[in-house]
Amino acid sequence: MAGTNFINAVGSITSNFSNLQSSDVVYDMSKQSRSLSSMVGAEVRLFAEDMQKQINQMHPSVAQIFVDNAQNLLDGMRCANTETKAGYGGSTGSGSALYSTISWAYDFINPNIVGTTYRRNWIRAVAAASTVGTPTPFVTGTVVAVGTAVNLAMAEEEAMVFLGFTERADVEPLASAVQLVYNSDTYNYWNIPWEFIKRDGGAYEHLCVWELPQPVVIPPEQSIQINVRYDGIGTSYLTPIVVRYRRASDMRTL
Repeated sequence: MAGTNFINAVGSITSNFSNLQSSDVVYDMSKQSRSLSSMVGAEVRLFAEDMQKQINQMHPSVAQIFVDNAQNLLDGMRCANTETKAGYGGSTGSGSALYSTISWAYDFINPNIVGTTYRRNWIRAVAAASTVGTPTPFVTGTVVAVGTAVNLAMAEEEAMVFLGFTERADVEPLASAVQLVYNSDTYNYWNIPWEFIKRDGGAYEHLCVWELPQPVVIPPEQSIQINVRYDGIGTSYLTPIVVRYRRASDMRTL
């Protein structure tokens, strides 16, 4: 697909998949410096090829978000590798070698359910609209009471990168804004202008795609919450666009 070649984007960033030296980067969200591991060029290429295969059949606007954020996705992988120190092993890697996946609903706890019940999908029945100053928990860690917002903490050997959200275009969106809580620090809400994103006609009008104003890289042992403002009741199809990095040994239990 023209304009959505992740392999070319990573190749351009890394001078045609040259070996990468360890370095540090400062993220706007945390204002903290994070270490990026050195990487062998062949592993960087394998990472790029894995991601390309995952986005090949995606909605073009979603795939383009991955390509535009190739640097941030590479950084997220290198952040995790700083802890695992085993490189990138791809879909058939083993031990502590990393694998990258497009994050699915199972990765997150459903804050509408008490205990540790995992999501089956992102479809959510919204029974009450949010009130000013009281957003609805959307991405959280394990909850002990319905609606309780707690941190979703990364393990020592994992990382995530949040890039945006999608919503069905054939229904009225219920979510109008999101708010990040990063390491317990609450940030400005970001409103989602669905009315400007919807398009009439075309093969892809069934999906609205919104990219975050800035990517959110969650390094190992850091935490995040995502709150949502719902301005109506009914069924919400809001779905985050997230990449997750885990060790192969953590990817063996389905």
